[in-house]
Amino acid sequence: GRLCVDLGDYSVKHVGTYDVRMPSGSNLVSLNVPGLVANNSFASVTKNDFLAPYLDGSVYAKTKNGGVDLIYTPGNGGPNSLITIEVYSFI
Repeated sequence: GRLCVDLGDYSVKHVGTYDVRMPSGSNLVSLNVPGLVANNSFASVTKNDFLAPYLDGSVYAKTKNGGVDLIYTPGNGGPNSLITIEVYSFI
């Protein structure tokens, strides 16, 4: 299944959907998103092709000024995978 959340009440704007390749052995991959502000945005991992069809929380997205960091939480270097994230900012 897919988790659906109504974000309409939170005054957010969809910034974009991004596919990011996390190479084998990586713990961190950065994505540039011009204009993104860390304390006024959030990102969510919506797909990880290595872990399809489910997400186990081993990769999370953290917004920062000007982009998003994808972090592999076990810390020992993840498998090669294509990760899809959704980025939002508050308006």
